Amino acid sequence: MPLLAAVACAAIGLRELATSHPHEDAYILFRYARHVAEGRGIVFDAGGPRAEGATDFLWMLLLSGTARLGLDVAVAAVLWNAAGAALATAVFVRAIARSSLDGAARLAAALASACVLGSSAAVAGWAGFGTTFYAGLVLLLAELALADRPRARRATHVVALLVALTRPDGAVLATLFSAVALARAARARELGRDAAWALGAALAGAAYFAWRRAYFGLDLPLPLYVKAHGAEAFTLAGLVERPFAVLPGLRSALSWCTSRLGPAPWILLAAVGAFACAPRTRRAAVGLALVAAVFVLALAFGRPTQNYALRFQAPATLLCALAAWRVALAPELPARAARWLAGALLLAALPGVERAAEQLAWNERGASYMDVFPAELARLLPADATIALTEAGRLPYWTDARCIDVVGLNDPVFALRPPRVEDLEREAPDVVFFHVADALRFGGAPTALRAIERTDLAPHVTAAGRAAFDTPLERYPAGSAPENVAPAVLARFLADHANYHIVLARYEGEYRHVWAFRTDLPQLAELLTELEANHTPSAWRPYIDVARSACMR
Repeated sequence: MPLLAAVACAAIGLRELATSHPHEDAYILFRYARHVAEGRGIVFDAGGPRAEGATDFLWMLLLSGTARLGLDVAVAAVLWNAAGAALATAVFVRAIARSSLDGAARLAAALASACVLGSSAAVAGWAGFGTTFYAGLVLLLAELALADRPRARRATHVVALLVALTRPDGAVLATLFSAVALARAARARELGRDAAWALGAALAGAAYFAWRRAYFGLDLPLPLYVKAHGAEAFTLAGLVERPFAVLPGLRSALSWCTSRLGPAPWILLAAVGAFACAPRTRRAAVGLALVAAVFVLALAFGRPTQNYALRFQAPATLLCALAAWRVALAPELPARAARWLAGALLLAALPGVERAAEQLAWNERGASYMDVFPAELARLLPADATIALTEAGRLPYWTDARCIDVVGLNDPVFALRPPRVEDLEREAPDVVFFHVADALRFGGAPTALRAIERTDLAPHVTAAGRAAFDTPLERYPAGSAPENVAPAVLARFLADHANYHIVLARYEGEYRHVWAFRTDLPQLAELLTELEANHTPSAWRPYIDVARSACMR
């Protein structure tokens, strides 16, 4: 089954590249991985400052190492995620091997391991994120932490280090499962040697932190600074009176609880099956559920931007699934009860599989001009051009032009403070591109493109963008968000400068994109022609075709 899961995951991922495109935000890490593979260092712009916008450090190294061998970075992401799917499935299959199942019941349980491919981890993985690989490591970590064999238990701390290096929030899971392993070692009176392994992993983690602090010059990755801006300080009174303001990720956590990609069927199955299990099995299941709950609560303290398909909570979903599996397939269960629960596992996997299929279908229907136009823009612009933007995925990936991420996710300056018009005036960008977010609203039935005058921008600024549009901000006000401040500042810059040709572009059925090109660009007419042409359905091409064309140039 692990091999079948890997093949299926890879086949679906490659099919996605042949019929659609990775998610906008997945391209950000692809750009970093490509630069590392080319020997340019961990930078967003070639020759630019070191920037830790790619928070998935180990994932970036895996992609860059594979790209160094000549493989396309998106294809590399598919293959590494397939390895993660195999690893995650192996953990579930191991539970089958420990059970009293045989015959058809064992087959039903094996089929239920498709819950890996029906999880938010797989859905996000097919969109280009490293979530499937990450989730596979997390499940391995959980399995090792609960193992009885001392050697496996000690390996927990090594895998915990890998999990923490893969995702910043993985540090929470790494700490919790290392604590579980140490507690089990203490009960077995083997704490000394286990503690030495834990200390070694902790020292390696500290060395990595010291290196990245020296390399980047900042304590935290840039997205963590950006997502903290505008947040209300945590207080118990605020938690009671304004829980969604104090915990900006709380709505995302509630959505996860009720989603078909969420934990509900697994928690229900674990609760029902726990009555027939031995206390030891119940403790393991409860421990897994508690780790998942603490992890999701920790995520609630940050704004969950870029949370495609609930990918941030994906490990928690699979931990809840593992808790249900350990209960349903406990070795002490009578064969008849195990057979019934094996069938229940299969039913519990169905909602996620159905939701994953719906997401894949949506990906193929969600064709956009932005899938193709950035590569054409890269072809037309000179290599020394400068682009100021808020969407730092597709457009920067296809070009070597200097790209200024005004939101700050990839810019060490704007990650710490709001952008200002004078910042943009110093850069004099050749192209300005932004998503309006909640900062501007343009009404009317949208055509593909609509040229507007710079004086037409101010009337369309909303309350969410008004403060940043009207006055320079020294810091982000409480309740504001960088993704609303950045477009407001870019709109102010365009409103103040007459040397840009401004165009509204239809995106997702509305005028959500604003493009501005310097009027003295020799390629202006051709750029506008390509921008309009790429709005026609016949111009759309999948990732593989766009990548092939880019390589041929």
